[in-house]
Amino acid sequence: MGSGPLQGIRVLDFTNFQQGPAGTALLSDMGAEVIKIERPGTGDLGRLLSVRPNGYSPYFHTHSRGKKSVTVDLKQPEGLELVYRLVKTADVVVDNFQGGTMDRLGLGYDKLSVLNPRIICASGSGFGRDGPRAGSPSYAPIGLAMGGAYYATWRGENEPPGVQGVAGVSDQVGGMILAFAISTALVSRERTGVGQKVDTSQYGSQLNMMCATINGALYKDSPAPTGGPQPSGVSGIFKCGDGKYLSMGFLPSNSGDKWLPLCSALEWQDWQEDPAFSNQKNRAPRMPEIKTRLNQTMLTRTAKEWVERFDKWDIPSGIVQDYEDIAADTQAIANGYITEVDNPTWGRQKVVGVVVQMTKTPGAVQGLGPELGQDNDHYLREVGYTSEEIAQLKAKKVI
Repeated sequence: MGSGPLQGIRVLDFTNFQQGPAGTALLSDMGAEVIKIERPGTGDLGRLLSVRPNGYSPYFHTHSRGKKSVTVDLKQPEGLELVYRLVKTADVVVDNFQGGTMDRLGLGYDKLSVLNPRIICASGSGFGRDGPRAGSPSYAPIGLAMGGAYYATWRGENEPPGVQGVAGVSDQVGGMILAFAISTALVSRERTGVGQKVDTSQYGSQLNMMCATINGALYKDSPAPTGGPQPSGVSGIFKCGDGKYLSMGFLPSNSGDKWLPLCSALEWQDWQEDPAFSNQKNRAPRMPEIKTRLNQTMLTRTAKEWVERFDKWDIPSGIVQDYEDIAADTQAIANGYITEVDNPTWGRQKVVGVVVQMTKTPGAVQGLGPELGQDNDHYLREVGYTSEEIAQLKAKKVI
């Protein structure tokens, strides 16, 4: 069992692929004991994705890091009995099946809460508990499409809407919301002494991610501002002298208009002192001219040099990093955002670490994902099965 603020919390994890496993991986990072309940022989279908020639699946190990694995055939009565015994020892049961699946399996909240009144049953579905599509299937690109992200990044009729290469975003955000919901339910249980049913969805999570944009579009009491670029108009992605790209820009600041420090960073003394550029209203009609000069100026230094200059003048900026850049980024390493874990099968692996820092109960990546069924004997013995009974369950392919 790992260390962290959720140490002592046991989670039975029935999830597959990404939305559910990503959420329970966050719980594992914070010290929860997460037991994957997997189908004998195949397990979490995420084990089959992005498999390298040596058999290693970065996809699976990313979303199942630090977890245990128990195999159970839920269609056999002996399998259900095994799960019922485990439920009595657990704090949380999590699934990301299509709506109603857990009830049909005999594992719904009404059944499990009789066995364990403190149990929290959490579901991360595609579309939510209610409505005409409550039982419909979904996966990451569907969330991006329905939640507004594809529309927000659409560049016109000449190409289909969508953001290539980031399809898993809605699953990952869904996992974060699922972990948040479970953590909130655990706090509530500490106060009330009883568990409850918790429902989240990929669709709802994506709407939450896009809520500022959506709410702005839905606000009808007054029209959206017009008349040229808004205060973030100077923002953009610019090519630097070393061929790398830099994202740079500014928003309104409590310390005043950022135009003057920006001009200092760019060494634009002529425009810094020109009343024609003194405020956003004056600058708005000249934005094409400003952008042209910005593109030319950014080519005069490397991306790293520009970051150092912009930091000096408190102008937000960041290099457009590839994955190797991220792995070597001193800022990521300093905060533990990139870390390393050891595994007896796969050796030492560099991975994304825990991104929440806590002074008294810090979390940690508890290891890579488990081998299928590696913890069967341990947990079955814990809930009362004898060696002979375990052998019989194996013979019947219940585990």
